[in-house]
Amino acid sequence: MRVRLFIHKPRASVITDHGFPICDVALRQTSSCASVSYSVFSSAFADALRFPPFAKVASMPKQEINSTKGAAARNKAQEGLQPARLSMLLLVSVILLDSGVAQAQSAAPSQAPANQSASTAAEAAAAQQQEQQRVIATDPTLARVGGVLTPRGMFSLEPSYEYFYAQNTQAIVNGFTIIPGITFGTVDIRQSTQRGNLGAVTLRYGVTDRMEVNIRVPWLSQSDTIQTAPADTNAQPITIGPTGSGLGDIEFGTSYQINEGLNDWPVFIANLRVKSDSGRSPFEVPIYTIADPQGGFTRGLPKELPTGTGFWAIDPGVTVAWASDPAVFFGSLRYIWNIGRDVDIQDSAGGPPARTNLDPGDGVGLNFGVGFSLNEKSSISISYEHVRISASRAEGRKIVGSDFDTGTFNFGLSYRVSDRMSVNLGVGIGVTDQTPDTRIIFRVPIRFSL
Repeated sequence: MRVRLFIHKPRASVITDHGFPICDVALRQTSSCASVSYSVFSSAFADALRFPPFAKVASMPKQEINSTKGAAARNKAQEGLQPARLSMLLLVSVILLDSGVAQAQSAAPSQAPANQSASTAAEAAAAQQQEQQRVIATDPTLARVGGVLTPRGMFSLEPSYEYFYAQNTQAIVNGFTIIPGITFGTVDIRQSTQRGNLGAVTLRYGVTDRMEVNIRVPWLSQSDTIQTAPADTNAQPITIGPTGSGLGDIEFGTSYQINEGLNDWPVFIANLRVKSDSGRSPFEVPIYTIADPQGGFTRGLPKELPTGTGFWAIDPGVTVAWASDPAVFFGSLRYIWNIGRDVDIQDSAGGPPARTNLDPGDGVGLNFGVGFSLNEKSSISISYEHVRISASRAEGRKIVGSDFDTGTFNFGLSYRVSDRMSVNLGVGIGVTDQTPDTRIIFRVPIRFSL
């Protein structure tokens, strides 16, 4: 049974689906109502008003019932209470309905700030990671060994050019020493000035927003000017100028962002790089022997220069970046595993090459620095890289003096031309004898999708 409630002053009636009043309050027609009451508010209507179905009004009788004076008095007393009960029920229902609407209206605005704050936090985290990536991209070392990620489904084509210059002076003793300061034999002074041009193309692809794969194809052209002569004021120096150019060692690898870097945590990126031996090996280039003119001073020196190392290498590592406004601190730690193999070592005396199992030393590399975003398009960074290479081994025996260190101070500058292209300029200054004195690196990463 459905119940409809009409309110009109000064008349109020409860109407059922039959279309006639059960009990008319305004006309005081309660005298024709029986004492047997019927529940007007059904369970559904009571649930809608949020109170139990306890209201009762009298139903219309089939015929008039004559009562005694006592019954008439009781009916008269109930007649005065019915309007008050109905008025209270109407008032309570209106109050409850009004409060329910008010709660619904207040709930909607309260959810909006929560959703807005969550969206703002996500946008802030994304902007922070973009700033970290922009600063990391300025560092020449991290741009190569890993740390810069490409968005999912995007390609990044990065042509680069590097010029390097190195000068080194060595004193080579061909003899033996009885006591310090007295040497029997010859002492050769060698000065080497090396210049090189390294062009490379790096292709990256974002597998996901947190993982990328990449490949790097280098082309190397270099020249070396070597002057050697005995340590004698009357000796004339001997100068040779070997050169070499060709395909370098192709590299490929992957990078994966371990965490999201939320709640002021740094971002950790795992890297894996594999270097091939596609370049020309140092053991393949011809060397000067004792049979060559001035071979006594130039023996063992290369007639041509290699373009590769001659060994495969696996380079796992991890990169860390932490943004602390206005700076971004970054660093990396990696292990360089140079895989040994059998090589043919040429004889400087002119004899046949000797087949030798050579294991180049492994290395540990450390890089750390700090960068800043000058504005929305420009970023700078300064960092230091140090690599320790252990001694090599031939046929399992350690080669004394083959271990060395390389150290480089790096300065980086990046300018974002557009959302898809940026220009990066890096400068490296060597601080050890085995490191190029100067390196200038120019890179232009371009992002696109197919």
